[in-house]
Amino acid sequence: MRLFAAVVPPREALAHLSGALGRVRSDDKQVRWTRVESWHLTLAFYGSGTPEQARERTGWLEERLRGRRPAQVRLAGAGTFRGVLWAGVGGDVETLREIARAAGAEEEGPDGSRPWHPHLTLARWRSPRRPATVREVVRGMADYRGPSWVVSDVILMNSELHPSGARYTEQARFRLSEP
Repeated sequence: MRLFAAVVPPREALAHLSGALGRVRSDDKQVRWTRVESWHLTLAFYGSGTPEQARERTGWLEERLRGRRPAQVRLAGAGTFRGVLWAGVGGDVETLREIARAAGAEEEGPDGSRPWHPHLTLARWRSPRRPATVREVVRGMADYRGPSWVVSDVILMNSELHPSGARYTEQARFRLSEP
């Protein structure tokens, strides 16, 4: 099991993003596009674990997320990390950041790596240089603003790697509510 905490945007937000992306993306073979059904915002990654550790993580998350208020956000813009094309997040990002911290996100990795940045992975590539397709998508999505929604649940997910890509299964769901 490879566990992580995530937020899954509602279907309407995913469909809106998919439509906007469809207008600017191409079939460049250097770029591996992620599947809409796998789109999510990772809050914290916990690594590999046993079913017992998943149960322990469930209890830990339940306690840490209790009383956390929901956040109103939207998918907005696009950008890149090394080898990753992403859609950004706008709206009440500070509350989303507080939720991520409660779920275990680190502000900075132990090696000084970049802080947690809310995003939804759209595509990946392996070449050291960013493909022209990716630059075009970032430019074409710069003004993108999707519909807003309320982050009311955090999901503990299991990631299984397959030749066709990662498959995610829900292990537990945690409802956010006003304190």
